[in-house]
Amino acid sequence: MQTFDVGMTADGLLAAWRPQSGLLLLETPGAPRLGSRLAARLRLEGTGLGATVLGRVGSVLHAEAGHRVEFAPDPSGVAAVRLLVSAAQGRAIRFSERAPRLAARLPAVLRSASVPRYMDTHSVSREGCRLRWSGPLPEAGEPVSLRIGAGPFATNLEGVVRWVAASRAHAAVGVALFGGAARIGWLRWLELVQEAGAPFL
Repeated sequence: MQTFDVGMTADGLLAAWRPQSGLLLLETPGAPRLGSRLAARLRLEGTGLGATVLGRVGSVLHAEAGHRVEFAPDPSGVAAVRLLVSAAQGRAIRFSERAPRLAARLPAVLRSASVPRYMDTHSVSREGCRLRWSGPLPEAGEPVSLRIGAGPFATNLEGVVRWVAASRAHAAVGVALFGGAARIGWLRWLELVQEAGAPFL
């Protein structure tokens, strides 16, 4: 996944955002491939605000000075862009404090199900992970047993469902992970994905 750092003025962000289609026009030094995944580190200049937004490249217009990319953020990225747009419009916004999250896809197995279910993570942090869920959805507060990763660092972890989000296209579940000796393996996974260049969200 390519990562671009994009600094934008308030006027520039408002001009680049297409609220009806949920698309963002970005100026990039390189030319990403059409349809490829992209991590855009958006910075609203003069405010100290920013967000890393994941999505896909919809179109690329090549130019001598650079390239203009039509960027389609993921649903969670659209919410982040809208917050930045509100700030660019001069509205007061509040970001909730949370542990830094990394965009990382790790294999995960739900061991607490009657039949193990296979899925993967969408993002990870010290406290837990967001899972691309498969199968029947759990309820908030439900305990879960997970096996995260593969190979010698695969780790068995216990956790609890914090939230559930579902739509026709996909389902996601946030899981808070408990402490204990197994947590050492989880923190090792965080080190590995960070060393691999996983972008912050």
